[in-house]
Amino acid sequence: MKPNTFLSWALLLSLSFSLFAPLHAQAQDDSPSPEILALIENMTPEERVGQLFLINFEGASLISETGDETSDLADFLSKYPIGGVILHAENGNFAPAPDMASMLYQLTASLQKETWKNAQFNATEEHRPDYIPLFIGISQEESEGLSGLSPQPSQMAIGATWNTELALQNGEVLGRELSALGVNLYLGPSLDVLQNPTPTKSGDLGTRAFGGNPFWVGKIGKAFISGLHIGSEGKLLVVAKHFPGRGSTARAPEEEIATVHKTLDELEEIDLFPFSVATENLSAPSNTDALLISHIRYQGFQGNIRPATRPVSLDEKSLAEIFTLSPFNEWRIAGGLTFSDDLGSKAIREFYAPDGKNFFAHLVARDAFLAGNDLLYMGNILSTDDADTYTSLTKTLDFFTQKYNEDTAFAERVDEAVIRILTQKSQLYPSFSLSTVRPLPAGIEEIGQSTEASFNIAQNSATLISPDIKDLDSVLPFPPALEEKI
Repeated sequence: MKPNTFLSWALLLSLSFSLFAPLHAQAQDDSPSPEILALIENMTPEERVGQLFLINFEGASLISETGDETSDLADFLSKYPIGGVILHAENGNFAPAPDMASMLYQLTASLQKETWKNAQFNATEEHRPDYIPLFIGISQEESEGLSGLSPQPSQMAIGATWNTELALQNGEVLGRELSALGVNLYLGPSLDVLQNPTPTKSGDLGTRAFGGNPFWVGKIGKAFISGLHIGSEGKLLVVAKHFPGRGSTARAPEEEIATVHKTLDELEEIDLFPFSVATENLSAPSNTDALLISHIRYQGFQGNIRPATRPVSLDEKSLAEIFTLSPFNEWRIAGGLTFSDDLGSKAIREFYAPDGKNFFAHLVARDAFLAGNDLLYMGNILSTDDADTYTSLTKTLDFFTQKYNEDTAFAERVDEAVIRILTQKSQLYPSFSLSTVRPLPAGIEEIGQSTEASFNIAQNSATLISPDIKDLDSVLPFPPALEEKI
């Protein structure tokens, strides 16, 4: 897009943010700041589309296993600036205890430094790129089982306390430790309502939900989100999931496209309720920064469900309809981000290519973006006949860049999403410099030392059913001691 065209569109976007925002959102000045507009004006089409993408990678270092060359990720980052990365144990991104914390800190620090270095090295007389920090993310499930952190109870254990103060305290501990490690993106918490548990089914959330009561899931979730923001001192982007709710599915959405058979009224009363609680206070720490859109079909939004019906994450009409509802409409206008769930999952692959043929990453990413996802989580996506994930990612980024240059409407949608992304990144960091983005190494020493919050959760989440408390000593005169195996 030509600069004068972009500036005209940016002015229009700025006006639209203020004209259509509700009064309480207007008070926060939700129009893009001059700094953000100047930043995006300096970006090439390649740099703009790159901000839309989150990827996975193998290993716990930017150095290859042989030690004599850079990793595939480092090589990829030198050519393609992207929005961020998501860490996973199955990809070998975490070192075993007791070195996990120090190694993870080194990894996040080197990722940010590599991104900064590439911005410097790619500068020319015609164009000097700005350093834009990476999102470095971890999921709720990964954080609960990560060795080296302070003990993290499951969401079910937190919910079983019925205590918002304890939820906030645990969120604070997690937020503080993740931020100290250089992690600035948290894919969680799950705000799904586990209304009818199906423990024998693959889609059951088990202990990964706060509970089965919409009111309390919202109340506990809101407190936990506040804790994450407070503990990280505002340096952790929180992505509540799995919007608009997967608590009523018996299938695992990552394995196959599931369907929620509920009316719109039922969805609003149950599944959507916790998400509405987490998006209604735009300036409060309890407000989620982003929503992760699930790969699920919803009868209440999409009508009769057929095999060809897209999951809501790929359905522009249905997703747009959801965001007309309050408070999601106001939250979105105020800059709330949307994340796609893993586009490289088995469920998405089988939806597009049930016969195992003709699966193309660039088309999946295009559909997800046009459906309304600002950030596209590509996972380990692999197109048919491609040698590896990086080949598929390269083709996808090139496709988006070409479409940006040829399609004005597409370019405008990219710029709108990038403004949202850059605005959220600027709220994490007052300036985009390495000294601001990378935490001081001294914070690592405190990681793993906070046990009181988890102990209080354990103590308050247990319910004595039988015997009665007055008979407990006589029935169980010699209870197991601390750390004794049962």
